Amino acid sequence: MALGKLVGGVPALTGRILAMPGVARLLPARNLRLRLGMILSWAAIAVALAITALVSLTGERRIAANIGQSIGLIANQMADTLDRGMFERYREISIIGGLRQIRDPAAPLAERRELLDRLQATLTDYAWIGIADRDGSVIVATQGVLEAENVSDRPWFTAGLQGRHLGDVREDPQLASQLLSESNGDPPRFVAVAVPLTDGAGDVWGVLGAQVNYSLARSVEASVLAGTGEDLQAEVFVVGADGNELLTPPAGAGPGSLTALDSVKAAQSGRHGYQIERWPDGATYVTGYASSRGSLAYPGLGWTVLVRQSTEAAFQPARELQQQILTVGLAAALLLAAMGWYLAGLIAGPMLAIASAARQIERGERGASIPQAKGNDELAVLSQSLDSLVESLRMRERDLQRLAAMHEQRVRERTAELEEVNLRLEQLSSTDALTGLANRGQFDRALEREWRLLARSEEPLSLIMIDIDHFKGYNDTYGHQQGDDCLRQVAGALFHTATRAGDLVARYGGEEFVVVLSHMEAAGAMLVAEKLRRAVFELRIPHKANPVAPGVSISLGVATVIPQRDGAPADLIKLADSALYRAKSEGRDRAVQEVYIPPPPAAPDPAATHVDMARRPFQLRRRPQE
Repeated sequence: MALGKLVGGVPALTGRILAMPGVARLLPARNLRLRLGMILSWAAIAVALAITALVSLTGERRIAANIGQSIGLIANQMADTLDRGMFERYREISIIGGLRQIRDPAAPLAERRELLDRLQATLTDYAWIGIADRDGSVIVATQGVLEAENVSDRPWFTAGLQGRHLGDVREDPQLASQLLSESNGDPPRFVAVAVPLTDGAGDVWGVLGAQVNYSLARSVEASVLAGTGEDLQAEVFVVGADGNELLTPPAGAGPGSLTALDSVKAAQSGRHGYQIERWPDGATYVTGYASSRGSLAYPGLGWTVLVRQSTEAAFQPARELQQQILTVGLAAALLLAAMGWYLAGLIAGPMLAIASAARQIERGERGASIPQAKGNDELAVLSQSLDSLVESLRMRERDLQRLAAMHEQRVRERTAELEEVNLRLEQLSSTDALTGLANRGQFDRALEREWRLLARSEEPLSLIMIDIDHFKGYNDTYGHQQGDDCLRQVAGALFHTATRAGDLVARYGGEEFVVVLSHMEAAGAMLVAEKLRRAVFELRIPHKANPVAPGVSISLGVATVIPQRDGAPADLIKLADSALYRAKSEGRDRAVQEVYIPPPPAAPDPAATHVDMARRPFQLRRRPQE
């Protein structure tokens, strides 16, 4: 009963309190100063929140893109470096297997052991190098490790009997028990490399095997991350082709398998880049990914490199900027509320007097007029106040624009850097690494482009295919390193001889080169071919295994066509290849030419009532030899 009376008396008590003059003035509907202050403060808060939201949407997105691209480049660089490292080991063992002291089964064991020990001391990535006979018994090895033991059950031995072999990362307890453990805490793991050893008759009598310390991956990781700075805080993972984790940071990857990640699937499909994804530990990371693609003749082991950074650390700069903008906005809101309170006090009196005078005029009272304030006019004061307020807002806007311009400048600089990196990567993708000429991909694109252009103008297009005579014999005589130097010298001579701006000299593959001659007729193409042949001959590179010339020589197949819209560049390549085959069969060290001659158009049948205007592909004919 008492509670009911108390509840029923609340509205009456509230009404009496609001009826008090002092309290009524504190209501926003009754107080202009309070209302104006609240409006200005809420406006400032809304502006601060809008700017914070804008920074949240654009700032995090741009920071994620910059960090993602950096991490993607790091992953791609590490995958490439690992590929090249494995390729070097693969090539070193192949070269060692060709040494006389190793290949000859009658060479003294002491001489072999001394040679292998010197190699291990020089090439520190090798944990073990040894030679096993055809039955799998180790006859000599570095430091005597595993000598007299049988390794016939090892995968590298059985594969080495068949040919050159590079295995995946594996643990070898038998070998690890006789070697020092890794200092970084990783279990001892090795990459096996093996090549067959043959006698003078070509029969396989043993296998040269080597175990490469997989700890070299740690040194590659350290070198790749050395230039990234402390702000990146990146972690590196390497996943094998079978899904095993070959390299992880000290803290590991957490529970779960990495093969379920979208980044791993994308890398295994041949792509590289970055994405934001959730990892098995439940955290979200910016993840860069790339896969090993092999190097030159080395096909690669199918490793996937992941580089990650937590989104919390990646977006920390954007969050700090949001907090700063929000703090400045709230401070501005308080300042504007105080200014509104003061301005409302200056405006309220004159406006009430004007309202009272307006009511008097409305009632028709004579003598009523709008009062004029002493001193400055109220409208002038109001305009001055508004001008001061607008100027204050403009100053803040200029400050924000200055901050935005500085941020935009940083973004442009980063974009320019990324464009420069992309340009370098594009140049590398279109250039042959050994000779510096255009590679096969750039040649295919250029030939396709010239074919389309000249098919419209019906002008001639010539192609010269070049092959170094008896190059295999050159490699067998002088070695592959000198063979690479020979390829570079021949490539330089070809490049400097084909001097027209539109000419393209490219490496077609192995010891073959191609020259694309746009707007070049058959006679001119043969003249260029003869200049190319003479230029290589003038190099006077010794070649004892060349029976057709005292030095290195080349055979050239020259083809000239007028491209047709219904034809394809493959027709020109086939014709040039046919000419090259003839040059070889006719004795090499010469140029032979093939030319497409389109047949004359058939005369229309006067008795026909309908003519088929569809274009027919013309048959290409070989130019008779003079």
